[in-house]
Amino acid sequence: NTNIYRDQNGNIAIDGKTENGFSVDKNRFIENINFALNKNISRVQIPVIEIRAQITVSENLKELGIKELVATGHSAFVGSPKGRLHNIRTGIKRYNGLLVKPGEVFSFNKHLGPVDKKHDFLEELVIKPEGTILEYGGGLCQISSTLYRAALFGGFPIVERAPHSYAVSYYAQVGGYGLDATVYPGAHDVRFLNDSPAHLLIQAYTDGDHAWYKFYGTPDDRKIRLEGPAIDNRISAGPSEIIETDKLSKGVKKQVEKKHNGFDVTWYRYVMKDGIEKKEKIFSRYRAIPEKILVGKTAP
Repeated sequence: NTNIYRDQNGNIAIDGKTENGFSVDKNRFIENINFALNKNISRVQIPVIEIRAQITVSENLKELGIKELVATGHSAFVGSPKGRLHNIRTGIKRYNGLLVKPGEVFSFNKHLGPVDKKHDFLEELVIKPEGTILEYGGGLCQISSTLYRAALFGGFPIVERAPHSYAVSYYAQVGGYGLDATVYPGAHDVRFLNDSPAHLLIQAYTDGDHAWYKFYGTPDDRKIRLEGPAIDNRISAGPSEIIETDKLSKGVKKQVEKKHNGFDVTWYRYVMKDGIEKKEKIFSRYRAIPEKILVGKTAP
């Protein structure tokens, strides 16, 4: 269950994670067991009853239309290095408790704030035009991708989204490829329009190696379904690239880029609203990237 309210300082507090539970339907279970024993059936299905999570909202937030859970975004990042884990858990806190007005275009970058050592971020790998390099805040695209999914599954219009230049396996752990959204201030942002009749309240948190965004607001009649992923146009990464450099001693090798095969991914989102269904194409093209190895050409 979840309790949403303003604390003594006027800040929005969200206690709980709005997760439905389950219990065994004991009477039906006993009937199934008796039937299986009489018919010599070796496997019995356990019937369950879903228990809906209760959401309690203070009156001053109900006035803004904060009533129910209207959208959920989920991603996983199992196997991430420590620096990436730290940056994800640090960065996602900046989005918890934010309000989005009706008619407002929400920008991920607008609320990101400084990303540097002073603000508790670590150096981790970031995809840039010159390659995959260490930079403060590496891994924050896990947060933006999870926000994108909440807006996508909630049926909200997507104003801006761009896939990564090559396929990153972290973003495929839940749902498959084609549902990622890269961010970099000045280059890429994730933006969506709150076209609902009320404010949206954003809950953002990590649970182990999983990231969650949950939007609370006033539900309308919209219904959403996704179709995909369809993968085609596969391209091999090709042979490794050997690059000579003066920054390494002669003969010393250093891998600076792993190989990534290229492919295209297509999803379709269907949004039924006010009796009209709209079909939207979600297209992602991931480039083929060969392995790159630096080789020193100077004497030690």
